[in-house]
Amino acid sequence: MGGDDKAGCFNEYYDVHLTPETYSEFLNENILFSPILLINKEGEKVVVNRQQALKQAKEAGLDLLCVAPLATPPVCKLVNYYQISKQQKRKKKDQKEKAINISFNIEKNDLEVKLNKVHG
Repeated sequence: MGGDDKAGCFNEYYDVHLTPETYSEFLNENILFSPILLINKEGEKVVVNRQQALKQAKEAGLDLLCVAPLATPPVCKLVNYYQISKQQKRKKKDQKEKAINISFNIEKNDLEVKLNKVHG
């Protein structure tokens, strides 16, 4: 089968860096592997082919995300991708670096106000 050969080649030679920005490369129909180790929403692990995994994801109203593409067999999980991407955006926003400019002759109250802006 051509799809299985391509998946095997991808599994061996593709340089995988799984980050929130690259999740879409390993999501639903973009997953080329078969068979895969599927972790369902109850946490049970079962080896299934790609079509069965996609069918289970669709029936559960979830997405199929490949979390360990270089494992043998590749590990995929049923997740809510919208929720994951929303959490990642929130984390990124919270990690935004904050800075203040102060001078040597700043008054105590002005300094406290600027520090509160950074903390809050």
